[in-house]
Amino acid sequence: QRTALVEEFTSSTCSPCALYNQTFIPIMLEDYGANKPNSRVAAVTYHMNFPAPGNDPSFNADAGARASSYNVTQTPNLYANGQEFWDYPRTTIAKAFEKPAVMKIDLETISRNDSLVTTVTVTPYIERAAGARLFVALTEDYYEYNGYNGETEFIHAMRKMLPNPAGQT
Repeated sequence: QRTALVEEFTSSTCSPCALYNQTFIPIMLEDYGANKPNSRVAAVTYHMNFPAPGNDPSFNADAGARASSYNVTQTPNLYANGQEFWDYPRTTIAKAFEKPAVMKIDLETISRNDSLVTTVTVTPYIERAAGARLFVALTEDYYEYNGYNGETEFIHAMRKMLPNPAGQT
């Protein structure tokens, strides 16, 4: 079975993001249990340095690079399995499950002193397409912050891309 990848580009300075997240966050946490063991949804939120005043403290260079790779210029902006979507999230995520998995990805992260050591094993079920890349996002499950847009709770914030935002072949 396929695990759906849901990516959201958001900002604590974006009023429409706060409105959208009133429904999006409960879907990710309650309906799908995103990023929990045995969940069929992997979720990543990339915090942007726009709109003005552009001071979201969770923005980082890796998030900016991911936004550039998708040509994201506004927030909120949503993707399921790499395809932009604007319709109802439950419908889009259900559609993302319909295609069979093309690979199995096993990931193990171990904390050693002040470092994380991550090992990723990819087992393809089909022949790998030329130029295929692996992207690994380290996320923070939950944190509180008084956002410029009125939001106070944030989930699945991307903190670092491994080995970098360009991924690895």
